[in-house]
Amino acid sequence: MRKRLTDLQKAKLQNKSVAEIKYPKSTVIRKLTTKQTKVKWPKPTVCEQHQMIDYKTLAFVAKEQMKVIKTMTKQIADMEEKFQVSQEGVTELTKVYSDRILECNNIIRDLHQRLSGRVN
Repeated sequence: MRKRLTDLQKAKLQNKSVAEIKYPKSTVIRKLTTKQTKVKWPKPTVCEQHQMIDYKTLAFVAKEQMKVIKTMTKQIADMEEKFQVSQEGVTELTKVYSDRILECNNIIRDLHQRLSGRVN
């Protein structure tokens, strides 16, 4: 029996992010996951006494993470703005069509009363 690969395992095999594998057609995800910098990540130098990463490498990683967070925040804000615009449109259409349905129901009720008056 074959064991199914998790999304993380698939991503590692294909050298992609999990988001790229889950949403291959999403342009927003593609923008977020493409490398926007040509800076190569330096190999972390290890402190000889404590076997820990030095502060310069840690600061570089933190700055790169902040760039990713900033980009994602901007994308989320853009998506929220688009959603707000479409939600306003749906609200307006709902109002217009509910008014039309009420108007049609009144006409149908009136016609029904006229017909039932003729039959009796």
